[in-house]
Amino acid sequence: MRKAIAISVCLILCCFYFANAQEVGDAEQDTFHIRKCAPKLYIQNEAWIDILYIKTEITFVNYVRERKESDVHLIITSQYTGSGGNEYTLAFHGQKEFKDLNYELKYVSTVDATEDEIRESLTKTIKQGLVPFVSRTPLADLISIQFEEDEGLAEVKDRWNHWVFETGIRGYANGEKAHTGLWYSINCDVRRITEKQKFNIDGYYSFLKNQYTVGDNTLKATSKSYNSDAFYAYALGEHFSFGCWSSYWRSKYNNYENLFVLTPAVECNIFPYSDYTRHEFIFQYRISYIYGDYYEETIYGKMQEKLFRGTLKTVFSTTECWGSVSISATGRHYYHDFLKKSLTIDGGVSLRLFAGLSLSFSGGYSIIRDQLSLRKGDTTEEDVYLRLKEMETNYRYWLSFGISYTFGSIYSNIVNPRF
Repeated sequence: MRKAIAISVCLILCCFYFANAQEVGDAEQDTFHIRKCAPKLYIQNEAWIDILYIKTEITFVNYVRERKESDVHLIITSQYTGSGGNEYTLAFHGQKEFKDLNYELKYVSTVDATEDEIRESLTKTIKQGLVPFVSRTPLADLISIQFEEDEGLAEVKDRWNHWVFETGIRGYANGEKAHTGLWYSINCDVRRITEKQKFNIDGYYSFLKNQYTVGDNTLKATSKSYNSDAFYAYALGEHFSFGCWSSYWRSKYNNYENLFVLTPAVECNIFPYSDYTRHEFIFQYRISYIYGDYYEETIYGKMQEKLFRGTLKTVFSTTECWGSVSISATGRHYYHDFLKKSLTIDGGVSLRLFAGLSLSFSGGYSIIRDQLSLRKGDTTEEDVYLRLKEMETNYRYWLSFGISYTFGSIYSNIVNPRF
């Protein structure tokens, strides 16, 4: 009996081996031509698009997982548009015998575009961008170009004149035997964005309630906050801009019964604003007039006060073939007392060091010396554990780190959707 079972298992394994060998042999024969002639494409996906869909739809290139092995390095980035959609920038960088081919294509999605519509249009744009590369290979004889004439095309007229209105509500609830939680928020937004000007008004309301049961004791925590902002910016050329904010804020957690802020600002970008998808180096300075009413007396003996605050912010970011870097520093101070100040530095780095090795790092650190709204008096355990009010601190930090190494076949053409 045991011999019969062993023989049956051996026969099954042999059948599987030969069937799989035949399948692999057929697959290798089918893909030999494309492996030999097709340009090698490496996609650096900074916009988090559906790569598997692209691989399924575009089969006339050879996908590789290492940029140094590629003939075409494609960098995909995205930015939000004024209407709520996305502008995708596709930067094609030729390497090796294609190094003279370097250009960009763009695709803009509408706010109501579905995920399928976006990935289909993006794939179509990628195909268009790959044509010059494929035309230099023997595969050019297998590529056909079809022009679909649409007589219905006409000049688009925007009856809303770039105005966009948005409103929404979000909610979340969770619970277990000793805890129940409820959170919801309501927001509304009105904006108008053109090449020269940017205007935005938004409002936000948030409600949070938590209840904890510990033995016979029940602890309840409720938090509400309101805020509204208005913002206007005007372009003063390729490197300079002017802007102004006004805002209202109410938060029991931060001890603000009423907070009004008016902030004019100027900004300088070392790089032209038109290069925003690849790099920017911005210096921004703001002067804020602040009027605040407090729920409770502050540690400085104030129930209300008027203040002037200055803020200097600098941001540098770049996306290159080797990876991306982003770093920012924000310092602020109060004019009535320069010892009341804070400094925040944060950033992230994503590097592809060499074949297969990738490194990512992000983090931030804040030095805090300007908590003017802190409540006077003792802090209870409920305040700490339930986060009912802002606590005094001299610093905050966060850190993230990742490293990965991949080796083996450089090719990644095959897509298997099972499981």
